[in-house]
Amino acid sequence: MTLVRRLAAVPIALAVLAAVPAGSSAAEREISVFARIPESPGLPEGIATGPDGDVFVGTNPGGNTPGQTSGVPSKIYRYTAGGSFVRDYTIQGQETARALLPAYGLQQLAFDGDGMLYALDKAPPRVLKIDPATGRQSTYATFADVKPCAVTGGAQPCSKTVEDAPPFPNYPAFAPDGSMIVSDFQQGLLWRVPKGGGPAKVILTDERLDNPLGGPNGLQFRADGKTLVFTQSLTLPVGNPPSAASTRLFQTTIGSDGSATPARQFYESNPGDGGDGLVLGRSGDTYLNSFTSSAILRIAPNGQQVERIQTRPGVDLIPFDSPASSVFQGNDILVTNQSVFFRTSTNYAVLRVPVGEPGLPLFRPSMTGAPAPTGSAATTTTRRTPRLKLRSVRASRSGSVRRVAVRGTLVRPTGVSRAAGCRGTVTLRLTRSGARTTTRRARVTSSCRFSVRLSVPARRLGTFRVSARYGGTSVLKPRSATRRIRVR
Repeated sequence: MTLVRRLAAVPIALAVLAAVPAGSSAAEREISVFARIPESPGLPEGIATGPDGDVFVGTNPGGNTPGQTSGVPSKIYRYTAGGSFVRDYTIQGQETARALLPAYGLQQLAFDGDGMLYALDKAPPRVLKIDPATGRQSTYATFADVKPCAVTGGAQPCSKTVEDAPPFPNYPAFAPDGSMIVSDFQQGLLWRVPKGGGPAKVILTDERLDNPLGGPNGLQFRADGKTLVFTQSLTLPVGNPPSAASTRLFQTTIGSDGSATPARQFYESNPGDGGDGLVLGRSGDTYLNSFTSSAILRIAPNGQQVERIQTRPGVDLIPFDSPASSVFQGNDILVTNQSVFFRTSTNYAVLRVPVGEPGLPLFRPSMTGAPAPTGSAATTTTRRTPRLKLRSVRASRSGSVRRVAVRGTLVRPTGVSRAAGCRGTVTLRLTRSGARTTTRRARVTSSCRFSVRLSVPARRLGTFRVSARYGGTSVLKPRSATRRIRVR
């Protein structure tokens, strides 16, 4: 079946997929709305939590008409851990008119150990590295058009697909060594991006992953940092009319040299389910979003489906409507509700789904010392030097405990905005005769101020040194300041 014929079969296949598989046990849970996503660009897809707990949600330039793009670039929306809006980031350099049906822009997101955000983009096919503090964007990795093995005569790299399709970087997972594994939704393969970025390299392809409308998708490493779980969104429809597709889960082992072992299938759904993003629970269970049947499938490590989580009509405020990507927050999963088929803007949201267990921690390696990406548009930011002022240091007494109240200001260099400069933390230490007594941390507020109270036991009275250390950000260098105070 050619790519054009596959595209023509989409309406028929989706009509079959829309049916909920028979015989599956559904679980009811109190599913609530974490945040609503603006109508334009709409179509929330990727989601990740930052080191401070803020939640980042990426969108596609889909618009509200199925099969068409809105012509506007994707955005990433930032929310507090409680769901309050903080700010948004408009993606630069997107080719919004080039998106193929269904129209996609940003895919899944990820953070490294330094607090930098990574976003997968379809057009052009790339990984963007974004500084959440400044919004600065650079190209971290690029992906090539890999020809089918039948075309190359087996010469590597090649893809074990029937048709030639453009690259579609879909889902990232950092390995412990700092490399990034990326699924390709249309070319039926997995990529590896070296630590520090650059051109990606094919590490796995398999004819079972061949479906340009539903290839490799969500993935995550298990606790050993070697075993990678990933989903094949849709099996190829066969027959006339086409049969309902299903979704599969595979595992592969990533070696220390970056190679991947042959994929081993350990789960296949009932017909009608189409897998998208996934997350792993601490138990080892996989929580797989089905964008076709609008449910979350819980699959045990042995491949047994133990639960189907669905919204309740007339009870839950917003129903599941093509759930896409997920991230754990405590014992809940936050799920992007994409509405990819119907483009119902009132369903664009992030939903909170309680699952009763925490997630398996993601690997977030530091990129410190990594080589700069080759052949990319990445640039280096020169950090500026701020001033740290201790405006007020006062001692007070409450019973047998003395307290030292410290207030300070981070003075931004000329040309650095509040949004970019008023960030980070200040560590305050109270010492006497070289011995540390108390240590506290304070967050720099949006007005570039900080404050903290330090306690001093009555037996430790005398003259103290108050030391403040600003840790710096990607924009500002670290700075220190000291004051002395007598506590009586």
